[in-house]
Amino acid sequence: MFPVNHSPVDRHPRAGYLYLGVMMTALIVGLVGVSALSVARVKFDTAQRQNDLFSAQTLARTAIEDAVRQINDDASWRTNLSINVEYPDPAHNLGAGSFTWKLSDDDGNLSDDDADAAWLTGIGRVGDAVFVETVMLQPTGAGLSCLEAAFHCGTSVTLGSAADIETDQFFSSNGSINASALLSKIDGNAEAVGTITGAVTGTTTEGITPRRMPSETVFDYYLRNGTWIDFDSLENGGGGKRIRDAVVSPQLNPFGTTTNAEGIYIIDCQNQQLTIENTRILGTLVLVNSSESTFIDFSQYWSPAVLNYPTLLV
Repeated sequence: MFPVNHSPVDRHPRAGYLYLGVMMTALIVGLVGVSALSVARVKFDTAQRQNDLFSAQTLARTAIEDAVRQINDDASWRTNLSINVEYPDPAHNLGAGSFTWKLSDDDGNLSDDDADAAWLTGIGRVGDAVFVETVMLQPTGAGLSCLEAAFHCGTSVTLGSAADIETDQFFSSNGSINASALLSKIDGNAEAVGTITGAVTGTTTEGITPRRMPSETVFDYYLRNGTWIDFDSLENGGGGKRIRDAVVSPQLNPFGTTTNAEGIYIIDCQNQQLTIENTRILGTLVLVNSSESTFIDFSQYWSPAVLNYPTLLV
């Protein structure tokens, strides 16, 4: 018989397995910790960028306030300042950032007309954050003298047959006024640089000082923001094109499918004749490339859709 060995079997796991398990646990805990730190860092960086952007926005508005103050203190700012140049130089440091500002003009010339609006841009910088804010500067003080009249023309005015203009203010021209046609009449006062002839029910004043007209850039805003009406879409009549028995408003454009929220409608007359008869316009009508054969006849009732806008620009 063979001897039987009754020694117990060694069932203890090797120490290396336990060490590896501990290391894996430690690695996972470490990765979780690093991930948490990374997430916290990302959140911190995001919050910092947001704070920098908010501070840059505040500095941009501060720049605008600083520019307005300097402009108001300098009667010759239009000649002393240049367009698209950042002021001050170097930038004004404030808190954790800095600010500058610059001016621009639609026609590229600040000094050509002191009645022109100007664009002012404030720029705030904090760290990598940059915030830009732009506002329009409108001239204040006395307005253009042409705006004193209910109707003013930079040249002479001749009323056609049966043209009856009624105003409780006055009718004005930098040339002469002729209301001698059959049944034509100005029901109100009239003023002109030249002569005034024909039927005027109110007072007439000749030899006035020419009233100041706006510069050509007055059209720029309306041309940028208006809705164009195709000249060819107008009906034929009277030797040219005609707008007759029409109602035009911000909600209604009888000559196209596109309306304009400000009621600005533009017609390129192509130096051809245009007659406007019996219309009701709530808005601003802009006629470009108009000819001397532009007539406004019979009954009209016009008012701007925006309070300080004109009803007609020619």
